[in-house]
Amino acid sequence: MVVAYDVLNLTREGVRMEQDTIRAKRIELVDETGMPRAILKADSQGVTGLIVRQFGGTEASVTIGIDAHGTPFLRLGGQGEDRVFASATPGGPVVRVVDENGAEASLSV
Repeated sequence: MVVAYDVLNLTREGVRMEQDTIRAKRIELVDETGMPRAILKADSQGVTGLIVRQFGGTEASVTIGIDAHGTPFLRLGGQGEDRVFASATPGGPVVRVVDENGAEASLSV
């Protein structure tokens, strides 16, 4: 029946979806032990991003995303180690670096 087929292809908002579409708030790519290595997520505060992590030892990570205001950002590093943060803000690009001791330097244009 055509009507039943059309209803199955609509989202809650009534927008037609392609059959190849996957809808989720969070998608995890896990290794053979089940440990999440990459996470694609959208949170309730409007931040959307991809996080790639190396667990064990340094717990290094890379995050690329867009914040709640629509500003893209890139974050490199983990806790307790050197970190780099870059963002393309409406006021111009910003790059901030922090070493393992917490010393910080910023560059903006």
